Amino acid sequence: MTWNYEEYLNNQIKEIQDLKRKGHTEREILDRNEFCFEALKSCNLPISYLIPKIEGQEMNLQEWDTHTSCEYKWEYCNGIPFGNTSERDRVLIGLLYSMGFKHLLEILPQESKEELFKLIKDI
Repeated sequence: MTWNYEEYLNNQIKEIQDLKRKGHTEREILDRNEFCFEALKSCNLPISYLIPKIEGQEMNLQEWDTHTSCEYKWEYCNGIPFGNTSERDRVLIGLLYSMGFKHLLEILPQESKEELFKLIKDI
């Protein structure tokens, strides 16, 4: 018997849709930590429910578990930490939530701050 990714993905999408129909929140679905990023994206779920702010915020254990890589393995594949941009982005949001933007700006090199300010100016 061979593994069929398309069938697996469709089953995950159906399960997410069923949870949404039953009234589960985005946070509850993400905190289950059992769906692939492609299924979450197909169901229009965000990568994270955390909202980073100026000051860092304390995370509870469930938030940490949801925002760290699967099985707490940190991988590097084809130039991408974690081998998956969605996983990398979710970890980053968790770290930004924890440290806050103020601390991020304190530790960024000046050249990076200038790049960031250019980007913000263009928005």
